[in-house]
Amino acid sequence: MFRAIAALSVLIGGVVSTFGQIPIPDDAPQPKSPEESAKCVKIPEGYRLDIIASEPLVREPSGVCWDEQGRLYVSELHGFNVDGQIDIDELNKTGKLDMVVRRFFVPEHVEEAAKKETYGTIKRLSDTDGDGRMDKSVVFADRLPASFGLCPARGGLIVVCAPDILFLADRDGDGQAEVQEVLFTGFPTGVLDRRMGDPKWGLDDWIYVGRAFGAAKITGPHMAQPVDLPDTNFRIKPDGSAIEPCSGQVGGLGFTFNESGDTFVSSIGWPAHLVVPLP
Repeated sequence: MFRAIAALSVLIGGVVSTFGQIPIPDDAPQPKSPEESAKCVKIPEGYRLDIIASEPLVREPSGVCWDEQGRLYVSELHGFNVDGQIDIDELNKTGKLDMVVRRFFVPEHVEEAAKKETYGTIKRLSDTDGDGRMDKSVVFADRLPASFGLCPARGGLIVVCAPDILFLADRDGDGQAEVQEVLFTGFPTGVLDRRMGDPKWGLDDWIYVGRAFGAAKITGPHMAQPVDLPDTNFRIKPDGSAIEPCSGQVGGLGFTFNESGDTFVSSIGWPAHLVVPLP
C-alpha cells in the first residue's frame, strides 16, 4: 500500500512538474516580410497595392495623413497589449502553470508598469530618391499619450490621444513640433483599443472623430464652457473653440465619408454601418 501511494505521488509530482514548466516552442511561424504580406492581401480587379512605408521606418502605425504641402505623417501606437506581456513574463518567472483567464484586467502593479511603455509617436516620412517609397523618417513628436490618428490643420496637425486632443506644429522648420497645445481634454482612457481615433475633415469644415466608449465632460482653453459629451462620434472646430456630438453611432475602429458627405462607421462587435441625416 505504501509503495502504491509513493508511486502515485511520484507520478503526480512528475505531471505537475511537466505542466508547470511549459517549454518554449521552436516551430512558431515566422513573420512575413512587407512584400510577402502585401501578396496576401486580396484586392478587387482594377486596383493595385503598393508599399510606400514599412518597418523599420515606421513601427506600429495607427494613423496616416498628408498635410497641405503633401508631406506624409504617421502616428504610432507603442505598447499595445504590453500589460498582458508583462503579466505573462511575471508568470513565466515563477515556473508555475497558471490557468486564470486574463482578458482585459491585470494586477494594478502590472498596469502601472505598462503605462510607462505605452505612448504615441508622430513621424514625418519622405521619399528622397523619388522612387515612390518612403526612405527617411523624422520624429515630429514623441512620448505623447497613446495616439490613434491625426489630420492636417492650421499649418500643423490635430492628434487624438486620450485624454487629450492636441495641436502640433513646427514653426521654426527643424522638423520637430515645438508647438504642442492641448485643445480638448477629459476623454476616457480605459481599455486601450476602445479609445477615440481616426480624425477626418468633413464637408462642413469641422473635424470628425470616431468614438468607442465612455461619456465624459470635456474642457479646453478655448471653449466657452465645458461640454458633456455622450458615448458617440463627435466633431470639433480645429481652433479648439467647439466640440459637439454628431451621431448616435460610434466608430471605434474607423469611419469615412463618401462624396455626398454620408458617413460609414465601423466599430467593435459589428461590421460597417452607413449613417445618413434624418429627412
